[in-house]
Amino acid sequence: MTAVKLLVLLTWVVAFTGCTHVFYQPDRLMYYPPKKLGFEPRQIDFRSGDGTKLVAWYFPPVGKVKPKGTIIQFHGNAENISSHYTSLVWLTKLGYALFAFDYRGYGGSEGEPSPEGVYKDGMAALDKAWELRVGRRFIVFGQSLGGAIAARAFDDFGHRGETSLVVLDSTFSSYKRVARRVLASHWVTWVLSPLAHVLVSDRFSSEEALGRLRTRLLVIHDQRDPAVPFACGEEVFAEAVNASKKEFWKLSDGRHIEALAPYNLELREKFVSLLETLQ
Repeated sequence: MTAVKLLVLLTWVVAFTGCTHVFYQPDRLMYYPPKKLGFEPRQIDFRSGDGTKLVAWYFPPVGKVKPKGTIIQFHGNAENISSHYTSLVWLTKLGYALFAFDYRGYGGSEGEPSPEGVYKDGMAALDKAWELRVGRRFIVFGQSLGGAIAARAFDDFGHRGETSLVVLDSTFSSYKRVARRVLASHWVTWVLSPLAHVLVSDRFSSEEALGRLRTRLLVIHDQRDPAVPFACGEEVFAEAVNASKKEFWKLSDGRHIEALAPYNLELREKFVSLLETLQ
């Protein structure tokens, strides 16, 4: 390996362990304007625990259908809500409100992302979504990095016992382990994978929180996930030893957080059927 290549890799690792360039990849672009897709969300401005201004989009149930519940979406590490809301907004046509928010530094939210900061953002978002809830069901849906943030924040949420379902899609419970696995999966960086254990912090990981989870749980993970290794999903499921009931949907499409994409009609129907069983 040349000195230049080594320098590039070390720079990448420093960025990775700093949790700004790899764990968090925010931007402020507008990807899919809701109005162009026939939706008109209400923008919600609220404050995180340290006063940072955050932005959410609240999509009420569409039409005259009786409200069935509220879903709060914790999106993944890249882009912002304008590219992620589309994976769940279709549920508003079935009686569910959707509360999709941006962590600090994403979209219209102020600040810069950090493990402690996004944890505080998750806590504030849970409280705001609960305040705005409609219907009798309250569902927490975390995708990729958002699943790790959601599980950790939910552990300190005051309405855990009144939450109907937690969905953790393509996520992980340990920043150290996912960093090590991602580095080890590439021949260029595998030699550096042991550094993840030393340099990446698990202070705000969700591993212990999952052990205390008593809500119903759905874990979704593709066995050939190109971003978060399937083993991470297996750990999430195994660690939730006290969940009131848990299911593991193991996919094989080789995709990341696309379980409820438009082409997956069978899984969408399966998810709606699951929602109908909730109290």
